[in-house]
Amino acid sequence: FRSIRTTFSVKEIALRILTHKFSSEKEGIAKALTTHIYKSCGIYRGLGHPDAAKVSLSSLRSLMQVVEKSNIFDHTSGNMPLLLHLEDAKIMRSQHDLDGAIIYCKTIANHLTNTKKKLVHPEHQICAESLLLGGLWMAQHNVDDAESILSSYFEKAASQASQIYQKLPSNSNVQRASMASFKLGEFAANLFNSADARVSSEAWKRRVIVANERKNELKAVVDQIRKLQKKPRASNEEAYRDASIIHAQLTREVEMDDRELKSVEKSIQRYLHLSVESYCNALKLCPTTMTAVAKHVFQLISLWFKNCQRKETQDIVNSLLKSNLSRIPSYRFVPLTYQLFSRIDELKDDHNGFQNTLREIVKIVCSEHPYHGIVQLLALSNGKRVGGGVNGRHANAYLENVGTTKVDAANQILQEVRRRAPSYVAALIDTYDTLMNAYMNVAEYDTSKVIQRRMTRGLSFKQYKLDLDSCLSVGRGRGKKSETTTNMPAIITKPPPIRPDAQYGDGMEDPIGTERVLGFEPTFDLTPTGLHRPKIVKCIGSKGGRFKQLVKGEDDLRQDAIMQQVFGTVNDLLRHEGSAGKEIIEKYLGSSLSTGTTDRLKLITYGITPLSPASGVLEWVDNTICFGDFLTDKGNNVGAHSKYFPGEWGSN
Repeated sequence: FRSIRTTFSVKEIALRILTHKFSSEKEGIAKALTTHIYKSCGIYRGLGHPDAAKVSLSSLRSLMQVVEKSNIFDHTSGNMPLLLHLEDAKIMRSQHDLDGAIIYCKTIANHLTNTKKKLVHPEHQICAESLLLGGLWMAQHNVDDAESILSSYFEKAASQASQIYQKLPSNSNVQRASMASFKLGEFAANLFNSADARVSSEAWKRRVIVANERKNELKAVVDQIRKLQKKPRASNEEAYRDASIIHAQLTREVEMDDRELKSVEKSIQRYLHLSVESYCNALKLCPTTMTAVAKHVFQLISLWFKNCQRKETQDIVNSLLKSNLSRIPSYRFVPLTYQLFSRIDELKDDHNGFQNTLREIVKIVCSEHPYHGIVQLLALSNGKRVGGGVNGRHANAYLENVGTTKVDAANQILQEVRRRAPSYVAALIDTYDTLMNAYMNVAEYDTSKVIQRRMTRGLSFKQYKLDLDSCLSVGRGRGKKSETTTNMPAIITKPPPIRPDAQYGDGMEDPIGTERVLGFEPTFDLTPTGLHRPKIVKCIGSKGGRFKQLVKGEDDLRQDAIMQQVFGTVNDLLRHEGSAGKEIIEKYLGSSLSTGTTDRLKLITYGITPLSPASGVLEWVDNTICFGDFLTDKGNNVGAHSKYFPGEWGSN
């Protein structure tokens, strides 16, 4: 921070000297000086030094007074005073003066809401930002009721920011509009989840039961009054009066119950509609440079899956996703391929349109991002291939429990992708299918006889009639060269990074960030331990890389792959946590002063690719040991348990 502040101070002093030295350029230099000091306020605050930001803000106000007295130019005619008030609010928030910060935001918003200037005027941009900040701070600390915050701050901020962007497209305006819509969607989603949890609680169910009992009681009283009306009034006057009093009281209570139930039901539908719509609008707008978007995509898909089959809400989510799907960039869905593809099923009785919309997403992902989608879809189509069983369950019992509708649906989608996608995607489907079948043959091969002969290294694929090293007709040269080798699959444990422009080389060039499969070494090894003794193979990349892989059979790796996805998401959160200050430094001062300390915080992940419910391929991780070997004593090695808990009983 000291070096950054020194850099800003030196530049400020230089600009002040130039202001006095070049009188003919006073106006331009004075504007540059005020802009420089204003930027320093935001940087100091972003780096966690609000006191330094406050000093800079005070210096800026003093400079503005001098400039106005000298008639260099008039600051008050622009939006600088409002920007300074907004900066005051941000500094107060950094100093934990929440009340003062919210009051400033309210004052700015109320002042600008009544202005009659055009919507694209800079003051309206300040108004949108003050509404958004005020809403965020109030929501974080429960300063006001949720409905007021939603309608008076988040909805207004999102609407105004979106209109400003439509009138005046720019990087800053699209960032503001996207962020406002994301925050509106997030807040509305929280309200929906809270209301949904309330109506799902036991207390609410008892409340509904009591309301129904009260309605039945009211019907009984109405029947009683009708019977009394048929009898002489004089003999039943007191009973009639009592029944009328009870009737009036029950009627009021039933009406109150109906109003409350309908109000909660409407609120749930409104919050859900607002949340899904806002998320969709934000995803259509947000630029590729915007960070921390993945969590909002996860939230959107979570809302969709949670409500796609519910009678009260299915029409809302399915219609909104269907109408916005074509305008949401497809790369936003790629990190969720496991979750999306796992819900593929037959189209029978798809009255709400969920499966149609889901299939459309899957086809778009496979067509535009084939190296990320095809493997998942082929793995789903291999659902019937379970070898001798899955995780100890017999194959027939497993297939009877899971059914085959997903497999049939996956095969249908594959055929549709072949027809509508570019020709190289259809060729990739063929080569991936060939490669995955060869992998599965290796995974399912019974090595019990080989182990009895104590042969675990240098086993030949040719000797055991396995074709992994020749399935693509390259490498050792067994067989004739296939025409499909021009569209070789990528290394299956190292897919390329997701590209927003969906440019992966069209099957003719290596996708950026990975290599394609050229072949395999002609021999494989068996692991020294393991229930089913997985096989170790070495894949040869198109750039000469050697990729060591572990091929496992009779084991469901889908949960393992999901855990690696979770770890990857944690890495995204760690990478973006605290990155705001770093982005500010790099924007204004360059990357030389950026510390990059948060980049070191991450979990080491490795590639896992399920091929079927009973087989898969894992990336080999060097310099590691089994967790059991780490914990327990083995030979001359002292395990962690004995090391840190000496004297306690061990595993033996």
